[in-house]
This record gives sequence, structure tokens and C-alpha cells, in this order.
Amino acid sequence: MGMSSARRKRKRQIRFEHVINVGIQVTDMIQDRDGFLWFGGTGGIVRYDGYELKFYRKGPDALSGTSVNALLEDVNGDLWIGTDRGLTKFDREANVFVHYRHDPQNPDSLGGDYVQALMESRDGTLWVGVIGGLYRVDREREVFRAYTHDPGDASSLSDNFIQTIVEDREGWLWIGTQRGGLERLDPRTGVFTHFSPRAGTSAAPSGHHITAIAEDGEGLLWIGTANSGLHAFDRETGIFTHYRYDPHDPSSLSDDSVVHIYEDREGRLWIGCFQGGINRFDRESGTFVRHQYDSRDPHSLAAGAVKRIHQGPSDILWVALMTGQIDKYDCWYKPFILYQHDAYVPGSLSSNVVLPIYEDRRGTVWIGTGTGGLNRFNRETETFTCYTTEPDDPQSLPSPFVTAIFEDSSGTFWVATSDSSQAVLNLFDRDAEVCARRYRHDPDDEGSLISARSIRCIIEDRDDPNILWLAAPGGGLEKFDKKAERFEHYLPPTESSDDLARKAVWQIHEDEDGFIWIVNLNPDSSGLMRFDKKSETFRPYAQDSDSISDIAHAIFEDSAGHLWLGTDHGVNRFDRETGTFTRYTTADGLPDNLVYGIQEDDEGFLWISTNNGLVKFDPGTETFTTYGQKDGLQGDAFFYSACAKTRDGELWFGGMNGVNRFFPRDIVDNPHAPSVVLISIKQDGKEVDFGKDASRLREITLGWRNNYFEFEFVALDYTQPENNQYAYLLEGFDADWYYAGHRRFGRYSNLPGGDYVLRLKGSNNDGVWNETGIAIDVHVVPPLWQTVLRESEERFRSLVETSSDWIWEVNDEFTFTYASPKVRDILGYEPAQVVGRRIFEWMTDDEAQQARDVLDRLAQLQQPITGLEGVFRRRDGEMIVLEMKGVPILDDDGLLLGYRGINRDITRRKRAEEEIRQLNERLEQRVRERTAQLEATNKELQAFAYSVSHDLRAPLRHVKGFARLLQEREVEGLDQTSARYLNIIIESSEKMEGLINGLLTFSRTGRAEMQIQPVELSKLVREACSELAPEIEGREVIWEIGPLPLVLGDPILLRQVWINLISNALKFTAPRKRARIEVGTEQIDQRNGEVTLFVRDNGVGFDPRHRQKLFGVFQRLHSANEFEGSGIGLATVRRIVHRHGGRVWAEGEQGQGATFYFTLREAKDD
Repeated sequence: MGMSSARRKRKRQIRFEHVINVGIQVTDMIQDRDGFLWFGGTGGIVRYDGYELKFYRKGPDALSGTSVNALLEDVNGDLWIGTDRGLTKFDREANVFVHYRHDPQNPDSLGGDYVQALMESRDGTLWVGVIGGLYRVDREREVFRAYTHDPGDASSLSDNFIQTIVEDREGWLWIGTQRGGLERLDPRTGVFTHFSPRAGTSAAPSGHHITAIAEDGEGLLWIGTANSGLHAFDRETGIFTHYRYDPHDPSSLSDDSVVHIYEDREGRLWIGCFQGGINRFDRESGTFVRHQYDSRDPHSLAAGAVKRIHQGPSDILWVALMTGQIDKYDCWYKPFILYQHDAYVPGSLSSNVVLPIYEDRRGTVWIGTGTGGLNRFNRETETFTCYTTEPDDPQSLPSPFVTAIFEDSSGTFWVATSDSSQAVLNLFDRDAEVCARRYRHDPDDEGSLISARSIRCIIEDRDDPNILWLAAPGGGLEKFDKKAERFEHYLPPTESSDDLARKAVWQIHEDEDGFIWIVNLNPDSSGLMRFDKKSETFRPYAQDSDSISDIAHAIFEDSAGHLWLGTDHGVNRFDRETGTFTRYTTADGLPDNLVYGIQEDDEGFLWISTNNGLVKFDPGTETFTTYGQKDGLQGDAFFYSACAKTRDGELWFGGMNGVNRFFPRDIVDNPHAPSVVLISIKQDGKEVDFGKDASRLREITLGWRNNYFEFEFVALDYTQPENNQYAYLLEGFDADWYYAGHRRFGRYSNLPGGDYVLRLKGSNNDGVWNETGIAIDVHVVPPLWQTVLRESEERFRSLVETSSDWIWEVNDEFTFTYASPKVRDILGYEPAQVVGRRIFEWMTDDEAQQARDVLDRLAQLQQPITGLEGVFRRRDGEMIVLEMKGVPILDDDGLLLGYRGINRDITRRKRAEEEIRQLNERLEQRVRERTAQLEATNKELQAFAYSVSHDLRAPLRHVKGFARLLQEREVEGLDQTSARYLNIIIESSEKMEGLINGLLTFSRTGRAEMQIQPVELSKLVREACSELAPEIEGREVIWEIGPLPLVLGDPILLRQVWINLISNALKFTAPRKRARIEVGTEQIDQRNGEVTLFVRDNGVGFDPRHRQKLFGVFQRLHSANEFEGSGIGLATVRRIVHRHGGRVWAEGEQGQGATFYFTLREAKDD
């Protein structure tokens, strides 16, 4: 329980790292969206990127003031700086500084130049607090609206000296003032509510000088004061809870002057004080944990005067001190606690050369060193007590060189030392702190300790606790009988005649079956042996190509019963059932093949110390994670067997530079992928101004004379920036990424004109990469001659690669010397498979011979190839038709070198042509058949119509004649109704007679033989008008008859056309008081001799949606009651015009008249 509690206590410890002093007295700090840290204070602002500081000071093109009091990055990424000489905006996109100052002549300007506070609300409004009031900024119009104290207005601001501004989750603004206490502003109404004892408010902070305000995740408002401590305001209850410094209570607030209040992402509340460091508030107990400057603790704060606290995106907690010192608490730091010798620090490790590490049953950790003797570690004080050689003390250790430590089951504590290359086994009394007994080699006593350089390992026999087994390099395997105080010596077998090979026993381990496993340092001996205690025999496991090295330094049995061996050729897992080894080397991810020690943690991971780092090995995934000196380890190289695991799961590893302890579960990699930002573009060491801050650059242009540049970039992760890694690639120039390690600079020179993309990426200290990184377009303007050449080459390449034709070149024997990529689609071969082969190889024999004859003849005459078609065989066997075109290539003497041309796949076209030819034949046959059917049907219909019309005329005349006689004779004898019926009979008979006459005319126009001759249309129009004269008696008709051409046609039929069209015009202009009828020529097409004629009227017109009905038989667009007619006249016009090979159509609108057009062939004057 004690050890577990100690572990929990250790994990809660806050460890501060002193990062850098920024060189100014800090007043404010922010971290921008890129990840840069900005500090403001006396002297200006400073930007920090983990490596360097960049200063911005007062100047006409920089800050407006010397002292910076407030910093803010707005939603647009602009940086706002509040100074003692007004407000400055740093527009990094344009790389310019814009100043806002108080102007007494401008009521919309800032009301004071001493800017104390800046805040941007969630709606994007910028608020500025100055000594002179609170101001709301309209950034578009650059207008400042003032909120100031008005003695006559109780709802105005109570004090114009603004210290801090905060917006809460409900949109209220809370303002801390210097003399008026706490203020709340409703930004919608502009009304202030006062929380101050002076205002007579019962619920108010105890002080008037408010220095800090923060709202926590639970909705509590925290208020810091200059000398009155800290307050928590519960707005639901209206209660202020007061926290103050109590010199008698270490869990109270460390200082009554609160400077800053900050809640981190885990909900922890941090309070920065003027002289008391920072306080972490424990919400459950209502107490504070202080973190202050302590000269004895290198991981305490660097000073007590805190100005700002901030947590960045990677969870680092930053503390800016007024002195300019910047500290950080990084939850991703690797808690490898390091102990080293320091001659000026009492209780430090006695020597940095660490050898054996051992925890006894009392929980005490003992460390043997190479030059400093034995060290006992005190966990409470984290100090060491040293036991070493004292010349005047015979009970001190005989040597400061400790090689092995062991406590047996009886509680006896054994320490092995090496004295002048002679091993000594010491019984060490931990209570008396003396060596109670020493065992050395005695040449005259065979039962004494063997003569050996050292004892490297001590274990107790599983079956007999009286027996100890020792690994003694140079002496072999030793068995020690504690009661008899006698030693027995066992030498492993070897093929070498050198007796030392048999004695090179380095480490031993006894398994649950009682076998002792031995690893050996001598290359002439087997690296692994098994010793059977009962038979006192050795079984070697010899090296082979898939086995282990013969030099092994460590042996370890894991919780699964596997034996692991550390060698100088990697780490090996031994399967005792099969007697086989599995080896892991640098090829598998091990950082170095020289392995010193192996331990297993509580989760089953192996921790392996090597000559190049400490490795965490996952046996399940067989993956390695390496840690080194950069992570806080004593070094990258460790020492033989200098490792141990304590009962609470803590691991210890030592080397030549001290010893580390850690809990494996606490070693967590930093998961934060850093943002990558460009720092500068330079030429000849001078930064180039591209009109933007370098961090905003995404495109640069370089002239062809300055086709080079250097660049600097940064991965903004601050855990261990010196261990961040970098890579870059210039697309269009580099074939692959260049991994630059920790170097974040690069250079390119002699870039040809063209477009490139500079890609930059980086990782954090644990190798987590931002693979996206950033990309900057780089345009190198080429010289004019290069531009013309490049454009020509690109144009040619584009044409060749995008052409649907196969572009080729052949020599004078028609062997391909070039084939464009299109040959893949056309023939199915790669261009390289075509080059070197003759064009005839893909043709059938007959086609090839015909093509050869034609091409040879053209080559002899040096004539171009035009439209040569041939059948080619594709790679898949399909036959295709290609059309070949080419031009001859001649040398300077006019001799033929070959041809350059194209092959076009016309297979589809040829197939389509054949299909169209066959389809045309079928269609022509069907047309002939259908035409014959239609002609026969038309003849039958015409004969039927003529017959019906002719046969109906005589009966109809009889009906009409007798009806008239009856009317004349009996006119006086008929009643009124009978007379009306008789009139209906007569009228209907006349209409029927007109219809029959129309049908006869319509029928005759289709049957009559046409006499084609030149026809004077003007004469026909005059005749038609004369014939229709009776229809216009009593009407006013205006005639406009223009010149009409001589046409080819049948004069009788064309006369009927004019009669029908003019009659139609007269009929539908009847409602008009003044009718207007125009006859004329629209146009004459000289190309085909077609004449367009028209008849236009101003009659009732027609609905254009129904124009297709105008020329149908019996089709009427107006009722018979409105206009009389048979519905055959326009149909007759269409039939006659169509028989003349012409067209007929009409245009018109309802109520706006109509125009009827038709076409005829012009009769040329010969």
C-alpha cells in the first residue's frame, strides 16, 4: 500500500521546465492558430517558435508604442496589440501594421492611448479597454463606440480605468476596473450593472481593483483582485465566495494579489499571483496546491511573479513570468527520473558508472557502481547513502567496484566486488552497515572462491536455500555452500583449447525445473548452455545461421516462460521445447544489435537496453519503440545487467552516465501532430519580401536570373523541439522526399523555368508526422527563348499524347522508329514493342503485299501517303481497319529518310458505312413498295371522291329545284313554320352543292395532267380578282399588288391557287371596315431558283398554335356561323403547290391578320 500510494503521489507531481527568457518584462501571452507563441511587454512583442525569438518593436512600420499591455488574435488571424501609445493591428496577410490612436478632433476615434485590455466576443465584435473607458470597434468603418462613466447616469460604466474584459456563455460582458470594482455590461442595451461595495451592492467582491476574470466550465465566475484575494461568484445564488492568503495555512491562496485566472482543458483552475507563483484549485476540498519558486528544486517555477497562464493545443501548460522567463508543464514529457553524481550535492549518486541494481525484500533499492561503491536509495528523500572502500576500516567494502548484489531467502545480503581483477564475495550487514564476512580466492585452498575477475550474478538454488550459484567470468560456474563455506567449481565444455573460454560465464538463471541456464561471453564457446544440477552436466546450444551469437550478455525469463537472451547480434527468444531461437535485430527495428539487459513490465512488454537506446518491445506485434538521451535517459548506451524491476512495477536502468527510474505506464508518446509553418524565404542570406508574412505565403515567383532560394520552416511542437524532425520535397524537381533529420533548412538553386510545388512537413519529438504539411507554389519565370521552346514542346507533347490517332515515324524501309502512346489503344502493344518492327507485320498476307506495292511506289516518287486503308491484326486477334496518312522526310540532299504520319482507326466508320448501305437498300425497297401502295390508294380515293361528288349533284339539284318551285307556288298558303323549314332545305342544298363542287375541284387537282410552262403570275392575279369582284360589292378593299415573277407551272391550277387564297383573304377581312389585301413576292433564291410568294390580309387572323390545321381537308378554325366555307379551299392550295414541288405555310396572330406563303420555281429568261 505504501509503494502504491507513493506512486500515485509521484504521478500528481507537477514538473516545470525552464524554456527560455524572452528578454522583456512580460505582461501578456497568446498562442496563435499556427502555433506560434507571442509575448508582449516592455520593449514590444516577441514571437517564439521553439527555436528562435523574433522581436517587433516600436516604429512607424511596426508597433505604435513601446510597452505592450494586451495581445489578441482575432477570427481573421490578425494580431491586435494594445500598447501605451494606442492600438496596433498586425495584418500578417499583408505584412503591415495599422495604428489606431486617440484623436481629440474625432469623436469616433479611440478614447485613450493607454490600452489595457482586448477581447473579441463570439459574434466577432472587438472590445478595447483603455484608461479612458470601454470601446466597441466597428472594424469595417474603423469607428470606436465609447462606453464611459457618466456621473449623472447610474447605468453607465462606474470607472474608466479598464483592467480586463471577459464574455460569459450567455453573452454578458464582465469588466474589471481599477477603482470601480466589477461591472457587467449588456451589449444589447449598453446598460451596466455594478458589483462593488462602493455602489452599495451587497453581493460584490471585497476589493475595488479587479485584475482578472474567468468563467469556468461549471458557470462560476472567478474574480481576482489586486490585494483582496480571489472570489468565486455563483450567479444563480448571487453569492461571492472569498479565498485569501493565510500565512498559517499552506493550502490557502499563496498571494492576495491575483494576476491571472485560467481553466485548462481538464477543468483544472490555475491562479497566477503577483509574487506567489501559481495555485491549482482543488474544487472538492476548496483548497489550493501551490507551485512556487524553490531554489532547491530545479523543476519548480523559475520565479514567483506570474503574468499569464496558457494551455496550447498539445496540452502544454505555459507560464509567463514577469521577469521574461517562460516555464512549461508538459504532460507528454517522459518521466524518466535521472540520478547522477554531483560532487556539490550531498546525497547524490556516488558514481555515474552504474552496474548492478537490486531491490531487497525491505523495498530498498541498491545500486552498485564502477568507481563509487554501493549506494542505498531513500525513496522519501530521493537521496543516496554510499558505502565504499575506507582504508582505515577493515569492515568497509574491499573495493569501490561493485559487480553483483543479492539477498537470499534467509535475509542475508551479498555484495560482490572486484579488487585488482580478483572477485570478492562480501556478506554485508545492512543494519550495521559493515562487511561482516569476505570470501576470496586462496591458491592453497581448493574449496575457496575460484580465481576470477569478477562475480556478475548471484542466485539461490530453488531446491536448497543453503546453496548459492555464482557466475564468475574468468572462473566459470561456482557453487557456494553457505553452511560449509565451501565453493565447488564447474567449467562448461568448449571446443577451444583456451581454458578461458570455459570460464567466460557471464549470467545465470535457474528455471522452475531446476535447470541452470548460462550465457557466455567467449566467442569460442556456445552462447547458451543448460546445466543439470543432478547429473552435473552441460548441454550447449551451438550457433548456426538462424541461431544466436556466441557472445551473450543477458538472460531473462518472461511471465510466459520464454527465455530471452541479449547478445551482440540482437535479442533472441528461446523455445525450450523445440530448442530453437527467434532472433530480432536492427533489421526488425532494434536500434542496435548490442543488447545489455532485459526486463518485463506489468503489461508484458519487454524493456531492452542496448548500445543505442532503451527499447520497448511488444512481443505480440513484434514492434519496437526506442527512447534515448533526448527523452531524459542517462544516455543512449547502457551497461551490462544494469537493470531491475521493483515490486511496485518500477523499472531501473543504468549506464555510464547515471541511472533512470520510471513506471512504464507513464511513458506515453506525444500524439500531437505539429502544425508546419514557413519561417522565411531567403536569397543570398537575405529575406525576400513577397508582400506577406512568411507564415502566410502560399505562392512565390522568382525571376530566371534569381532561380534559387533558401527556406526555413518549423514544426510547432514544443515538447522537445530539438528532437522534431523535418522533410521537404520540391515537386517537379525532386524525385522523392528529403528527410533532413532535425535540420529545418533547405536550399534549391539553378532551377529551370517552370512551376514547382515546395512541400514541407514535420514531426514531433516522438516521430508523429504532420503528413499534410504545407505547400508553396514556386513559379520560376523562364527566359523568353526558354518559354517559347517549352511552350512548343508542351504543345507538341500535348497534341501527341491526347491525339486520337496513332502518330508514327518510319525509316525508308517502313520500320517504325517512333510510335505514340495511342498505339496501346489501337493495336494493344506498348510503343517500345512497335519500334523496330515493319508496318506490314500486323497485316494479312494479301493486305501486306498490296500495301508494300503502294508504299514502295510512293517512296520511289517521294510522294505523300494519302488515304491508304489497310486491315491490321490487334494483339488480341481482332481485325481492324486503319487509314494511313504520311509525309516524306528528306535529308539536306533530298534523299528519302522515311515517313512521318498518322494511322487512324476507321473500323467503326467502315462498319457504319456498310450498315448504312445495307439499310439504304432496304429502305429504298420499302419506299418503292409503299409508294406503289399509296399511288394505288390515292387513285382509288380520287375516283371514289369524284364518283360520289358526281352522283350526288343530280339528286341535290332536284331537291333544290323542287323546293324553289314549292316556295314560289305555295308561298301564301304556307304557315310561318313551314316557310322557315322550306328555306332551311334550300340553304342546306346550296351549301351541299358548294361542298360537292369543292370536292370535285380538289379531286381534279390531284388527277389532272399538268401542263408546265412559263406563267405570268400578274395576269393570273388580275383574272382572280376579276372573278371575285362580286364578293366585294359594297365593301372598301385596298389592294396592294406588287411585281410578280415569271414562274414554271400549270396556269389553270395556279389560277385556282390565287382564287382560293384571295377569296380566303376577302372572307376573313369581312369584319373590317377597311380591308387591306397585299399580294407580292417575298424573295427569290438565286441558288435553287425558288420564288416565295404571299397573300397578306388584315383580317381576323388565327391562333398560331393551330396553324397545322389550316391546310387540312374540312379543317376550319372559325365556326360556320362566323364565316361560310367548305374547308376545302386551302387544302386544294396545298395539293396544287405540292404538285409543283413547292411548299406552303401561314403566319398570323389572333385579331392581327394572316399571311399565306407558297413557293414555285422561277422561269429563267433565256
